Order: sequence, then structure tokens, then C-alpha cells
Amino acid sequence: MSDRIEQQMRMWVPQREQREKIGDRLDQPRELDHFSYFRRRKAAEAAAGELAALGFRVSVSRRGLKHGVEASRDDVLTDDGLRAILTEVIGVVSSHGGEYDGFGGTIVQ
Repeated sequence: MSDRIEQQMRMWVPQREQREKIGDRLDQPRELDHFSYFRRRKAAEAAAGELAALGFRVSVSRRGLKHGVEASRDDVLTDDGLRAILTEVIGVVSSHGGEYDGFGGTIVQ
């Protein structure tokens, strides 16, 4: 799991730099959407339930041969904040055999 978190943090660096250039206030909460995929619907629903208990708005949908879970919550995008969020989300996804695919979020100026 820690490898996945570190990979996401490395991928975050150029995105953070780009956001800073355009004036994104990373310390301000904004909606962040997290995407993950599961082979079995039951696992996707279990992960969605855990994420909902953590305050995420979740949806489960069929994506080709897999089941997608989208989890959204208002959070900050500071490095420490993002690491904590990724630890939380990737931990839940991994515990149910899913693959974390990444996140996206709006810009706050």
C-alpha cells in the first residue's frame, strides 16, 4: 500500500506546481473525487460502505468488466493533507482487493 501512496505523491508534484502557478489555494477545502476499480461488485460495495462511513459521498457503477467506485469529499490539497487522504482511501480500497486509479479536484482561487 505504501508504494501506491508514494506513487500518487510523486505524480502529485507536477500537478501541485501547475496548480500553484495558476493561483490555486491548496490549503482551502474543495471537492476531491477518488476513483477505484474492483473485480467483484460485493467488494466494491463493501469499500463504498467504509468510505461512506469516513464521510465520503460514494457511487458504485459498472465499468466494463470491473466495478468502479467514485468517492468524493471536501478536503485540502496540501502535501500533508493529501498524504493523509490517500492513506485513508487507498487503505480502504486495498483492503477490499481494489485498484486505486487516482483523484481529481477543482481549483480554488
